[in-house]
Amino acid sequence: TVFHKSPPVPGFLVRNILRAEFWRHKQAKQRIAAQLNEQQMLSEADLSEIDTETMIIWGRHDPLLVPSLAERMQAALPHAQLVYCEHSGHIPMLEEPQYFNRLVEGFLSR
Repeated sequence: TVFHKSPPVPGFLVRNILRAEFWRHKQAKQRIAAQLNEQQMLSEADLSEIDTETMIIWGRHDPLLVPSLAERMQAALPHAQLVYCEHSGHIPMLEEPQYFNRLVEGFLSR
């Protein structure tokens, strides 16, 4: 799961989503995953060229994109601030929406 604390989801809903979406496009998803695995999205050199204030918001318990990746991004970005959502996994905007929104609003109002 991508959540730190998974919300309750009825089993029938999970089964319907898997049946309707996941299995139907399995080969396309495998091709996309293979392509992403073969190439880096942005290198540290690319990130170092971004010369603007940046806020990185990351779930402290992210199982997919581990927190050490956020720390590497912060180190590569010249003007980056890293903030962890302590009670989130991969989707802090859903797991801690009020906190997430306060962070974004505060950053944008500066």
